[in-house]
Amino acid sequence: MRQKLLFAFSLILAASLAFSYMPECSYDWDCALYENCVKGLCVLDEGACYDSDDCEYWQYCMDNECHTMLGFCEDDGDCRGTDYCDMATHKCDDSVNECNSDKDCEPWEYCAMMIAHNECVEDPEACHGNFDCKEGEYCNEEYECVAQCITDTDCNEGEICVAHASHNQCDPDPDYCTMNSDCGAGEYCNADHDCVEQCSSDADCEAWQMCAMLITHNECRLAEGHCESSSDCEPGYECTGHECTEEPGEDDDEGEECLTDEDCPSMEECSANECVLREGHCYADSDCEDWQACDEGLDNTCVSAEGMCASQDECSDWESCTEHECVLKPGHCSTQADCGSGEMCNELHECAQVSGEGAESIEETEEEVAAEEAEAENPLPPVTPESPPEPEEHDETSAPTEPIEPSEPGTISAPAPEEGQEQAETIVPGIEDTALLYVGAVVLILAGIILWGVTHQPKLPPQPEAKPPETKKPKKEG
Repeated sequence: MRQKLLFAFSLILAASLAFSYMPECSYDWDCALYENCVKGLCVLDEGACYDSDDCEYWQYCMDNECHTMLGFCEDDGDCRGTDYCDMATHKCDDSVNECNSDKDCEPWEYCAMMIAHNECVEDPEACHGNFDCKEGEYCNEEYECVAQCITDTDCNEGEICVAHASHNQCDPDPDYCTMNSDCGAGEYCNADHDCVEQCSSDADCEAWQMCAMLITHNECRLAEGHCESSSDCEPGYECTGHECTEEPGEDDDEGEECLTDEDCPSMEECSANECVLREGHCYADSDCEDWQACDEGLDNTCVSAEGMCASQDECSDWESCTEHECVLKPGHCSTQADCGSGEMCNELHECAQVSGEGAESIEETEEEVAAEEAEAENPLPPVTPESPPEPEEHDETSAPTEPIEPSEPGTISAPAPEEGQEQAETIVPGIEDTALLYVGAVVLILAGIILWGVTHQPKLPPQPEAKPPETKKPKKEG
């Protein structure tokens, strides 16, 4: 009996020892939330907590995460200005450092890590103006010398080359868009990053297009059975007149328009048995680019339309070729109308400020320009001089005219009127009356001269009165 009890106790002791050495977990899901299984033990995730005792002394537990307590810091970002976080005490210290990073310094400075402290030091590569840069460079807003642009191709997508007062630089293109919100009301951003007007019905589109109602906007798209190029058609079909037509077979010569270039007009060439215009030639403006016109007098070639350009060489010195259009450079002018009030378009085609009499002359010039523009818009019809009446031919066989009776002096009688017309007498001054008028005028002039001489006689100074001679009285003898 004693041996049986000893054996049972031994089994119980062995089982308890076995259970005491079993691992707490084998996988992460064997542990509670915010815990991971590490070497058979469930431990808290880094930064996780159940209460503040699971955090550092400078932290507290909230929502199972350790947060920095007020008055302490975890890194320099928790401190103000140029203060830094002392990792020994996790307190912010402002005793030594002038900066912690480059953002604490001026744009032309950087934060230098000294032995005892940090200090803002001027960047030797920074510029303060274009004079600090090489020829062909300019100083940008970040105080860096960068190359100037010459054409739009020198800029990134969405930028254009703009001429500023002292240099050229790439600025954002105001007409470039990436989404519909970049465009105005009733417009959408197409695949070419251009803002175009939406359609409201098929009438707003080409004959081979339809107005597609999309979720965000309406746009013109290919109508069913139509095409813009042969790539829009199925294999074996080609795009002709914006319609997919079956391509002719290899042995089918019927209906072929040409076999060689000699079968086509001089401005066309044979392509796929069809006469097509040679590159750069045209019959109408529609055969050219939208900024070109068809010059029929120049072998029907496509040339730049008025005000448009293919390169800068086709524009004036005060203009720049932007998107195939000659536009005025900032501060420049072609005529006085391109300048503002108080400015004059000088011989260098620059709008210069003037004042005083110059400003008044500018206003007069502006009025003359406005008058000339109005006259150009509404030209007066040409005046055709009236031809003198042809003398009437009198037939000798016609009835003789009645003699004109002499009229009273001072009048000239008109010829006898035709039948049904009243006699009109025109009174003109006679020779005698004219002589009398001249005599009267001469008399009035002489009378005026005499009257003027009488009223304008010079006044003589008053003469002293003459005293009678004194007579001496004889002395009485006495």
